[in-house]
Amino acid sequence: MASVLRSKQLWAAVAIVSMWMTVLFVGLYGPEIVDEGVAGGRTEVPSSVAIGLFALVGTIIFAIFAFRGDGVDSETLEAWIEEERARQLELRHELDELRREVAELSRPDGRTAVTPETL
Repeated sequence: MASVLRSKQLWAAVAIVSMWMTVLFVGLYGPEIVDEGVAGGRTEVPSSVAIGLFALVGTIIFAIFAFRGDGVDSETLEAWIEEERARQLELRHELDELRREVAELSRPDGRTAVTPETL
């Protein structure tokens, strides 16, 4: 869970969603940009258009930063997987050894206190 919270992809996605939610709420509740022309003309543009342009630029920047490949090739990935499998096998052997040691512990009356099946 902690590695997920440290993921740059997660936080970039949260930032991108936040930017576009802001565009949505500004579009719904925000004012309009009004330009009173010199000749008496009037132009109204929703302010979400300007906010949307900034959100688009931010989305592109965050996407490039967070979702580009880290340059890990398949051979390196396969080597990491093999190392992890070797570590798991080593831990499994250590656990079996500990279970045997616990099973060998006996009560004072000579009966075995713990069997491997009860672990």
